[in-house]
Formats: sequence, C-alpha cells, structure tokens
Amino acid sequence: MVVRRLTPPPGIDLVLVKIGTGEGDNHALTRLEIRPALPLVGEEVEIHCEIANYSPQPRQSTVFLNVENIRQRQDIKMTAWGRSAAIFRCRFTASGEFPCQVTLSEDAFSGDNRRWMILPIRDSLRI
Repeated sequence: MVVRRLTPPPGIDLVLVKIGTGEGDNHALTRLEIRPALPLVGEEVEIHCEIANYSPQPRQSTVFLNVENIRQRQDIKMTAWGRSAAIFRCRFTASGEFPCQVTLSEDAFSGDNRRWMILPIRDSLRI
C-alpha cells in the first residue's frame, strides 16, 4: 500500500484527526423520500427512510422522526451488511414547508445517523 502525504495550498492548514482503529460498528441513514412527492393538506404522507448496516453483525436500531408536532419511532432489524427501511405515516392540517429530522440510535460513528429534509405541504396542485 502506498501512503501519500497531502500537501495543501499555501495559506491552508491541514489537521489530521485519528478517528479510530479496527472495525467500527456503524449503521447509517442513507436515503429519505416522501410519497407522494407533493402532498396536500390532509393527505397521508409517507416518509421512507433507508438504513444500511456497515457491520459484519446483524443489528437492531431505532429510527426517530421529528417534524412539526409529530414525534414517532420505529425499531428495525438489519442483517449483516444489509439494508432495512422504516416508513412513517403522518398528516398535516396546514400548508407550508416543514423541516423534518430523522435520526438513528447512536453507534460508533454518529456522523451519518441524521438526515434532514423540507416537507412541502400544499393547499392545491397546479395542473
């Protein structure tokens, strides 16, 4: 294996941070989607969350949803090196753009355990 030393441009400081040794027990939120893509007020909205297990062991985790005044959680199981999904269902009584946060229970690397998106809830659709 060839190890190369990075040389940053003048005026840029490079700081190396050791993040761990050996295998890490990691899972990550890899994707968020909403269905339908442009939901209407009063319509059921599904928030699909994909979770990947980057570990040689099966895992169990909890997925948390936080949007507007809605708080939900789901327990999921993942096979070794596998993927799983959590689907949250909710309705909105007003239109607007609502910040949504989905998080996973903690693991060895927490940097990929959170995702955010804006839920666009409309009064009507333009056709």
